Amino acid sequence: MLKLGGKVSGIDDGIIIAREKLKDGSVYKKFLEIVEIQNGDIKYINDWKDLKRAKYSKAVKADISGYVSKINAYKFGLASIELGCGRKKVSDKIDYLAGIILNKKSGNRVEKGDILYTLFAEDEAKILHAEKHLNKAFDITNKASENRKLILDIIY
Repeated sequence: MLKLGGKVSGIDDGIIIAREKLKDGSVYKKFLEIVEIQNGDIKYINDWKDLKRAKYSKAVKADISGYVSKINAYKFGLASIELGCGRKKVSDKIDYLAGIILNKKSGNRVEKGDILYTLFAEDEAKILHAEKHLNKAFDITNKASENRKLILDIIY
C-alpha cells in the first residue's frame, strides 16, 4: 500500500517503514482513531483483559509428536456450531462467548502434550458435543509436509 500510494519506491522500503510504525505504536493509535470515527467503543480494545469470558473451556492436547499435516476445517465448523458460535436453526441464539482458539496450524511441529486447540462455551455439554466432531480433526504425521505458499503471486 505504501508503494501504491507513492510513499516508497519499493516493497523492501515499505516493509522497513511498516515495521517502524508497528514498533513505535503509531499503527495502534491510528487503529483506535478509526474505531472512534466509526463510533466504536475503544474500551473493549483497551480493556480486553477485563472482558467476560466463557464459563467453560477445554484445551485439547496432542497425543503424539510429529507435524500437523492437515486440519479438517469442516469438522471445526460443525464444532463451532455445537459450541454456540453459529445456528442449527434460525431460532437458535448465538453465544458470543463461545469459540475455538487454534494453537497449531498445518506444517507446525507438535510435541506430545502440546495444546492443539481450546474450546470455549457457556455450557459444559456443548464442549463435549463439539469434541465429538473434532475427533481426528488434526492429522499428525512423522514427516513434515511441504510448505504451502500463502501468497501465490504479487501483481504490480
